[in-house]
Amino acid sequence: MVAFFKALQKEKEGRISHTNYRSALKSYFTTALGMFTDDFHRLKVRKKERTEKVILDKDEYGRLWAVLPEKFKLLFDIMNGCGVRVQELLDLQVKDITFKGLTKGKVFVRKGKGGKPGPTTLTKVMAEKVRDYVKAKKLKDEDLLFTNKCGRPYKSGFSLNKTLKHYCGMANIDKKITTHTFRHMFGTETTARCGIVVAQKLMRHESSKTTDHYNHPSFEEI
Repeated sequence: MVAFFKALQKEKEGRISHTNYRSALKSYFTTALGMFTDDFHRLKVRKKERTEKVILDKDEYGRLWAVLPEKFKLLFDIMNGCGVRVQELLDLQVKDITFKGLTKGKVFVRKGKGGKPGPTTLTKVMAEKVRDYVKAKKLKDEDLLFTNKCGRPYKSGFSLNKTLKHYCGMANIDKKITTHTFRHMFGTETTARCGIVVAQKLMRHESSKTTDHYNHPSFEEI
């Protein structure tokens, strides 16, 4: 088995495939056969290669915003402004954003990754834009901030990624841009401006090592 895994290191199979192989073999031999229970630590999984996050530069950002409809400008602005994941955004209710007082701009994510809640923040200017949107839509505290064109909750972020891909094409942006790109941009910018400790807290990462992946040239530096 060790020889088998060494051979896999030379193949083009991804890290997830290696992990799946290891899990299947471990389950078969240790659970089904009761063998090699102390030996599976020798089967090393290929380490995940660190790749630089894809973000929009100033020109690309401007071109995209020039073609986006107003609703999607606000939606993606919020993602870019506070780093929420797409499903976290779609689960946001009006009451989750503070629009006045000393904590103006505070965003409380009720359903974060792994079901964990946590805070992040918007700028006061962005909070005012969201407040104006809420007033114009006559939304109540319990209402979702964003719904689909039928007024129903989004089932997933798939349609938003499809929408984003369409408008990136209209803006002649030849990059693989997804909704998660805006979280990357927020993480990069926050790390550059405020440091890794603040970025880790606002992005709600358990480990600073995860946040450190955003420590590369920011939107302003490109």
